[in-house]
Amino acid sequence: MPEKIVLQTDTAPKPFGNFSQSVKVGDMLYISGVLSLDPTTNKPAGGTPEEQATLIFKNLTAIMESMGAALSHVLTTTVYFVDLRDFPVFDKVSKDYFYFNPPARTSVGVSALPGNCRICVDAVAQLNLGADVSAAPGSSMM
Repeated sequence: MPEKIVLQTDTAPKPFGNFSQSVKVGDMLYISGVLSLDPTTNKPAGGTPEEQATLIFKNLTAIMESMGAALSHVLTTTVYFVDLRDFPVFDKVSKDYFYFNPPARTSVGVSALPGNCRICVDAVAQLNLGADVSAAPGSSMM
């Protein structure tokens, strides 16, 4: 049976509460909600939805890279929006980071997020995927 391993990298913000930044079981990685926090100060950064989304993807990338993986290993995300009108801006930024075959995604409206952040993203990734997950931009595996 695979072991549960709690993981933390200093290149991404630390959790606000009593939960793990990410947990690895076998080749699966479960990433807690990633906010637009500066990883060195753990304080909210980025004022606009575009700046917040960009910082979230940089933090998510840092977590994946700490595992020797990339965003192409992400299978699914859940995106939490304080204001669902931020969805189009987030989607535009998302295309810059998930330019290959994007993961499945669920978007949810919430009343508030820690640190007065507007957007939060959690993710599930498989670390030992084949090379076909990062197909060239514009190509399709379907």
